[in-house]
Amino acid sequence: ELAPEVPLYRVVLADLHHEQGELEEACDLLRELPPENIGCPAQIRRMMTVFRDARDIPGLQRCGQVLRRMTSECDCEEQE
Repeated sequence: ELAPEVPLYRVVLADLHHEQGELEEACDLLRELPPENIGCPAQIRRMMTVFRDARDIPGLQRCGQVLRRMTSECDCEEQE
């Protein structure tokens, strides 16, 4: 691991594992990462995709709660 303490690095690396079908490896990188440490809604959505596809409901719920809080606090988020 080159920079495990950098949250964005972990999200990007987990996304690469996810793309390769390595769901457990992807989840392992994200489970200990508090979504509150991610300042970008798009990156939290990437985390949610990994957790959803790995059927990691607690991880998905944690990210969903943080994302809802972020988007309710900021009206600058584009609606999808």
